[in-house]
Amino acid sequence: MILPCSVPRLLATALAAALTLAALFATPAYALELRKPGVLRVAVYNDFPPFSDRESGGIDVDIAKALAGKLGLKLDLAWAEADEKVEDDLRNYVWKGHYMGNEIADLMLHMPVDPVFNERVKQVKLLAPYFAENLMVARDVKRIPKLENLEPFFQNHDIGVEVGGGSDAFLMALYAGRMQNHIKHFKTHAQAIEALRKGEVSAVMGPRTELEGLLGGDREGYAVSAIEMTGPVLTFWQPGVAVKADKPQLIAAVEKAMAELVASGEMAAIFERHHARYNPPRAEGVPH
Repeated sequence: MILPCSVPRLLATALAAALTLAALFATPAYALELRKPGVLRVAVYNDFPPFSDRESGGIDVDIAKALAGKLGLKLDLAWAEADEKVEDDLRNYVWKGHYMGNEIADLMLHMPVDPVFNERVKQVKLLAPYFAENLMVARDVKRIPKLENLEPFFQNHDIGVEVGGGSDAFLMALYAGRMQNHIKHFKTHAQAIEALRKGEVSAVMGPRTELEGLLGGDREGYAVSAIEMTGPVLTFWQPGVAVKADKPQLIAAVEKAMAELVASGEMAAIFERHHARYNPPRAEGVPH
């Protein structure tokens, strides 16, 4: 039997329980897996134009803003310094942290979405590829009007590459090293493109989006095109998002939001704002 004096207490208890349930349902489930409630901490590479730069922003910075907005969260950018390997970057900024101490992020952009690679870094989930990338060559069309192969770089033309990158390894090993005297090394693709504009090299090999974005809107006299490349070189890949593997709700929310950004055309608009053609992600095939 419930005594009359107990009724207000029971009603208060029921109301409190209802408010608690309402609060739980009003709060997105993935927010419970964030390092800070209501804040999405996104790691992007420092000094990596046209994708991410502290002063000028970039493609990945705009994507991080759009993703946070789509999820209804405040954005907190974490500026990542590239280590020797991508595995190191994932350890430092996604699942463990740097031994010198740093706050890890909820996710990291510009990570290679590849199942074989993901087997080596099982602490994270690689998902939501948001564009397709491939190696191309930017050239001065006055010096090299037409480019079908690497033959000009066996003669009187020099080609710039980012030291230690895929283009560097590919060209240095090509034809038993016979191109080495015509390969000019630069610390970054930005420096290589600057050398191209100054006439110090006739062409630059690198990822298409970087080449186009670095050339910017004033591209008169320059062309970015593909050439036939054979041998042990990665010519096509799809960057996406890395999330710590033990965050299934965040993973599902990010995957859905990124797919919506691609499907709506917002992703393409971001690339176009930074003077780069947008090639959407695909299961197979090389973009043109």
